[in-house]
Amino acid sequence: MNLRAILISVLAALFAMPVLACGPMPSSGGTSNMSPGREKWTRKRVNELKRERQAQRQNGNGPDAGTKFISTMQQLNNPLAVTAADEHRAAVKRRNLINAIEFLSLKKERGELGPAGQAKLNALINYYRTNYMSGY
Repeated sequence: MNLRAILISVLAALFAMPVLACGPMPSSGGTSNMSPGREKWTRKRVNELKRERQAQRQNGNGPDAGTKFISTMQQLNNPLAVTAADEHRAAVKRRNLINAIEFLSLKKERGELGPAGQAKLNALINYYRTNYMSGY
């Protein structure tokens, strides 16, 4: 009887250990799971992205005079060709899209993103996947 009880408890312990090894699952968001260093870095990066967006809105994001001149010369040769200004505009648009996705993702990680922000993040990710990730 004593040997049977020991054998049953050993087998039960062997099957129960993998279940207990995972531990509690983390919550779905918020800063409670972040280390202090990660929290500080995300706060700093969110502020950097805000400053970049504000500076770009104040200064504009159009091409400079040299790019405009080169584009004018390219259009004289071929009016339908993609110009340097077009390439610059596309690069700025892509960079702004990536920055917006990063900003909203960091807000989500910090637990500061509401349902409307989550919907916007999902829409931006979907737009990026359909327009910039062809061939993957």
